[in-house]
Amino acid sequence: MELSSSKPLACDVLVIGGGGAGLTVAIEAREMGADVLVVSKSRAGYGNNTILSKATFAAASGWSDSRDNPEVHLKDTLFGGRFINDQKLVAAVARGSGAQIAFLEKCGVRFIKEEGRLRAIHLPGHSYPRHVRAEHQTGRSITLPLREHARKQGVRFADRVLITKLFASREGRISAAVGMTREGSFLAFCGHCCVLATGGFGQVYLQTNNAPGITGNGQALAFELGLPLKDMEFVQFYPTAAG
Repeated sequence: MELSSSKPLACDVLVIGGGGAGLTVAIEAREMGADVLVVSKSRAGYGNNTILSKATFAAASGWSDSRDNPEVHLKDTLFGGRFINDQKLVAAVARGSGAQIAFLEKCGVRFIKEEGRLRAIHLPGHSYPRHVRAEHQTGRSITLPLREHARKQGVRFADRVLITKLFASREGRISAAVGMTREGSFLAFCGHCCVLATGGFGQVYLQTNNAPGITGNGQALAFELGLPLKDMEFVQFYPTAAG
């Protein structure tokens, strides 16, 4: 369901951002029975960095080599980050990646397989072949099935709305937001909780291969509320914007 209204839009969970992360949390919240509204400054599923990716995921589930497992994946990632990584976050990613592949398949994402098994390839920095790829190897192979699955589950969408301000309750919980449409109209949103999934800020650099909409809006909104920002110096993209 796509929304356009001059009245305040209420929900249980307000998700700001319509890329892979935003759509994933929207689906999971909806599966738990929440009324979910996704607000995106482009059309959700289309104007994000996920859609620019090659749809390749590292998940150490022993698909290609039985010696591979999440703990090996964890060690590989920490070594690649010279051990300055946030180890709790790395552990969560390494140990949860296999389940995320299963979640994506449930949502309609089709991965390349051989003889009925996921086809894993070996990429630099990894001890074993553990990267799986979605069919067609484009980000749309991920985001469009996620959007369609979210829609079928009853997630609501407010597309092409730029959130300009967040409001917090006395307890510090983000409970409302205001946004502007491309036509210049303002929309108000309120919810029991808010998830910021707006991506990074690659467009602050002169040369970047990030999507045009990756401009740090979410970080700016959080900073304005006094929320802490972490590891802002770590940015990954091809600086020549040629890759």
